Amino acid sequence: MLVDQVTDPKDRYILQMFGMNQVRPATGLRVDTRYCLWHVFPEADRAHSVEHQSYALNRGYWDDFWMRKRNGAKEDPPQRPDALPQRGYFEVTLDGFHGV
Repeated sequence: MLVDQVTDPKDRYILQMFGMNQVRPATGLRVDTRYCLWHVFPEADRAHSVEHQSYALNRGYWDDFWMRKRNGAKEDPPQRPDALPQRGYFEVTLDGFHGV
């Protein structure tokens, strides 16, 4: 597990807080701290493995999910304008972690 690779207790606590998506309750900041594994494949357009194709589909799903923003109330059904890109996200690389 990712947290098990961290030796400093403070760093471990912060990483665990992010990994368990607990930043918002702890700080009040509206952030989503889920992490995604990165698949090291030098030629993404030539992926012939089922593993990489699955990774690419899942990664595309999350890219699309994070750029959307619902315009109506939570209980309202999604509308066409909800699909337009309205927000962004950034990725943080954890130095020294090689999970895939």
